[in-house]
Amino acid sequence: MLCKICKEGLEGIWDPERTRRLKIDDSDEEYGNGMPCNVYVGRPFFSGTDPTQGRGSQWEPERWVFGHHLTRKSFVASIEQGCVVCCKFAPLQDMENLGRETLNTQLEGVEYFSVFKILLKPRCVEMTVYYGNISSTCDMIPHEGFDENLSFEIGASTGDQTTWVLIERWLNRCLQGHSACDDQHEPNFIPSRLLELQTDRFDTMFRLVERQHVQPGERYITLSHCWGSTPSNPDLILLEDTFRKLKEYQPLSVLPKTFKHAFTIIERLRFRYIWIDRLCILQDSPEDWQSESAAMGQIYKNAFLGISALGSSNDAEGCFFSRDSAQVVPSVVNIRVDNSSDPKAFRFRSEKGWAWKVTFDREPLPKRGWTLQERLLCPRVLHFGRKQVFWECRECTCCEIQPNNVYEYDGYRNDKNDDNGDSLNKSSLSSPSVRHNHLWKQLLDAPKVRYIGDPRDQIYVDWCAIAMVFTACQLTVPSDKLVAISGLAKDVRRRLKDLGYDEDNYLAGLWRQNLPGCLTWKVLEPGRRPPSYRAPSWSWASVDGAVQLCYPGTHSVQKKTALSFALVISAKCIPCGEDETGQVASGTVTLKGPLASAMLIPSAMTLPEETAMSVLSFEIPGVEGQKPTAKYPRARCEVIFDVKSEMCAEIYCLPIEARHMFRNFWELFGLALIQTKRDTYSRVGYVEMLHESEMAAKNFFSDFPEHTCVLK
Repeated sequence: MLCKICKEGLEGIWDPERTRRLKIDDSDEEYGNGMPCNVYVGRPFFSGTDPTQGRGSQWEPERWVFGHHLTRKSFVASIEQGCVVCCKFAPLQDMENLGRETLNTQLEGVEYFSVFKILLKPRCVEMTVYYGNISSTCDMIPHEGFDENLSFEIGASTGDQTTWVLIERWLNRCLQGHSACDDQHEPNFIPSRLLELQTDRFDTMFRLVERQHVQPGERYITLSHCWGSTPSNPDLILLEDTFRKLKEYQPLSVLPKTFKHAFTIIERLRFRYIWIDRLCILQDSPEDWQSESAAMGQIYKNAFLGISALGSSNDAEGCFFSRDSAQVVPSVVNIRVDNSSDPKAFRFRSEKGWAWKVTFDREPLPKRGWTLQERLLCPRVLHFGRKQVFWECRECTCCEIQPNNVYEYDGYRNDKNDDNGDSLNKSSLSSPSVRHNHLWKQLLDAPKVRYIGDPRDQIYVDWCAIAMVFTACQLTVPSDKLVAISGLAKDVRRRLKDLGYDEDNYLAGLWRQNLPGCLTWKVLEPGRRPPSYRAPSWSWASVDGAVQLCYPGTHSVQKKTALSFALVISAKCIPCGEDETGQVASGTVTLKGPLASAMLIPSAMTLPEETAMSVLSFEIPGVEGQKPTAKYPRARCEVIFDVKSEMCAEIYCLPIEARHMFRNFWELFGLALIQTKRDTYSRVGYVEMLHESEMAAKNFFSDFPEHTCVLK
């Protein structure tokens, strides 16, 4: 989808009456040789500049800087609409924090919030948009008519007949040809409770039924949805007081729109049973909630299909939405590539293979923590978004504008292939070995995560990829953090056992096999501690906020050459209940390695992290009767604190490992600790230290005595 500003601007580049010409760009003799931020450098725009200057020349539009969005409001609106050009810029929240001093000062006097330049080629047109000193280039390719995996025709609603024909096609293709989509199904599994649909000539009704009243082997469908702040009907929650009433037949008309639409979908698919958390778990019984939440992985994994109310932020918005097809389908732009030819049809390359994800990720449901494991464990999911319906199963991911596959994935990222999916291997999905490279479907963005050869390492890589997405999601109840991902943890443990590795322990979001390297996670923005204890400080689950995890063994060369400084003595977690992958009461990791006290100063570097501080010096303890010796880092050494309120001027640094980065440079990663009692420490942050060589990285902490540290 292309916003009106971009489309009309591109189609008017040869006509000053259609697209505003701001100035001639003479920042470089040849287009493309100057730095992007130099677009405003050169001859300043003033009223005497003639917009018709150079008219008639073969490459006339390439000489000009054109007006784009007049206002920030217009620019942000296009980002929210999903314009493939405008979406390349910083997320909205970053733009809100962008101060005027960040912008190129030479923009003064130009009334446009953003501008663009153009580069014309016979088989490619490049559009470069500039917002202050930030730029982004998008290329267009000829639109040559029919493409079997690009649709320009969609219905007026996500629930109309056109959409249903496509849904049935996806489902039939999966049932007839996808062996992986049912290979983990337990034939006789039935949840404790289900909702039953009853249809007769006069009315369509539902009721709550218990497991013993459902035929063994009966297939069911699940619903993933946003609860919203308050339910539209407080009587439609399973409580001790409402249990009896819900077991009686009631008309669908009493249900909120999202639930009503879910029943419409299962009726259309000829199913009788659906599982909805709000109506199938006793919400006022801690015992029932604990039991059912521990079984959540089984419930979703054994479902026939999951309905995802992707575009709904509460139970009143439903699954079906009206839409303007022009705001969804790929945009075709008619452009003359020189002054003597007729206009040719072009489309943006990123409309295929990338634009779907922008639309998907901007919906409300992917931001909710609980729904991540629901999406990954369910063998098939139908996502009903505001603009599109998406299909996701273990062998295929599709959407209405890319009905066959949003990417064909061969498990490896081929650098010769287009990152946007236009030329990825089209026969890749026919290989059974490829289908099972990843533990859950094709993951959330499979081409970005390499298949690394070792199936055990691949499982850990998949876990890290998912955990990073999960940490950026929101949870209404902070204590649900580990519970909301426990189904995936159980799946990892099952898969490891299938491979013969049944000795690995799950440790509050981390795996024993990956210690100590996996302790070097980093909070990407200032985190928040939950109001009550949830996990030990060494676990990413102890912080609310997006976290970057260290991929274990992602590159075999890096895995073999990494320098290790810390030895794991022991590691254990005590669960709150019987579920070893759920809430924890406590946890400890005991490490032995060089421990250095460090003095910190405010960071001299311009870093996005507000919690960064620089290490001024490390202190080597003196022998008895002598003063400590200061040791100074020779290159960058930063501490990124997990939580802003825990920033301090003195910490203990425990180096964990060093990895080769580029050329001769190595980076050392460690933990920033504070001492809570003798030999016992709590993590407060992450340390990264650059070294000019492997030897420098290896030797820096050789003077520091080793300590045994208990981390809690």
